[in-house]
Amino acid sequence: MNRAPFCEGCAAGRAEQRPEVAALFSALCPGLGQVYNGEIGKGVAFFLAGILILPWIWSLWDAARVAAAIQRGERTGSTVPTGVVLLVLKIVAVLVPLLLIVVIVGIVAMLSAARP
Repeated sequence: MNRAPFCEGCAAGRAEQRPEVAALFSALCPGLGQVYNGEIGKGVAFFLAGILILPWIWSLWDAARVAAAIQRGERTGSTVPTGVVLLVLKIVAVLVPLLLIVVIVGIVAMLSAARP
């Protein structure tokens, strides 16, 4: 926990993290809220484990919790610009359907080849 003093008036040492934004990003894509909070490694881990629903729910809770702690000044954060997070989300939104198409085409090809 960060106990470093900061200037209340100028908010030095505090980032503009918003818990609702972090939770929204994690709802859209597991781990994206962690990336928003500057926790890149944790975000990647949640994304890779995001196939399972439990890590996704944990990702939502964790992203909002950490953003709230950063907002209160209890923790420092290295904010990733919202535009970068949205860009990652757009890339994921394009790549995931393409990956699903490739998998489906591969399964259909295997099933077709298996027929006598």
